[in-house]
Amino acid sequence: CSSDLSLIVAYAMQVEEGDRVLHASAAPGASALVLAAALFARRCPRGEPLPQDLQGLLVCNEVAKAQASRLKQTLHSLLPATLFDPTACGAALGPRVVFTSADMGTPSNAAERIGPYDKILLGAPCTDDRSLVRGTAVGGLARWSAATSKVSAERQMKWLYNALWLLREGGLLVFYSKALAPEECDGVVERLMLKVRGTFELEVLPLEESLCRMVPGLAAETTDWGARIMPDKTSFGPLYFSRIRLLKRSH
Repeated sequence: CSSDLSLIVAYAMQVEEGDRVLHASAAPGASALVLAAALFARRCPRGEPLPQDLQGLLVCNEVAKAQASRLKQTLHSLLPATLFDPTACGAALGPRVVFTSADMGTPSNAAERIGPYDKILLGAPCTDDRSLVRGTAVGGLARWSAATSKVSAERQMKWLYNALWLLREGGLLVFYSKALAPEECDGVVERLMLKVRGTFELEVLPLEESLCRMVPGLAAETTDWGARIMPDKTSFGPLYFSRIRLLKRSH
């Protein structure tokens, strides 16, 4: 299901305590909970005050109002209330979990003002082929067209490029897509690599065995710029993701 896919990409982030993390499209909340657990679970037992030296930040972004509202309700019901308290770690640090409604398609937004980030999880709107085939998407397969895929790829490219400006040098960006079309998967990353020449030095990280072991039956296969999980090999998918390290910013 969709939440299964979001958990896989959240694990692929390999978040550590102290990281500043942006989840660029955090609704409905399952992957945000995985990220919050990686950041805070060890030092923040429910019902106990937060350590005053607690580092790390999780920014949960969702631009759609209805989804953003459900996201907040979900996280507030499952995470310690102190993580949202702006004074729990002292006024200088502020809350450890923050909500924004930034449009990642614009280069200057609320997410930028809180950055830069050590890790960014980016799932730009794309063709959700799983939902189309199952008939759970409005219009079903009748909605799909090559033109629709092209529009989605352009939007993904814009989101991905803008996100790089929010990332620290040495930081990791995980880009994922639920589309089958190569134009909305490897094609986006390949175009990005061409676009950023002279501006960013990037490295695409390989799929690690530790991630495959963490999710039994993952059946992920490598591609030119990432990895993909196909629905004919496993109950997951389709899912594509690429792990991109920002080595150096030239400007």
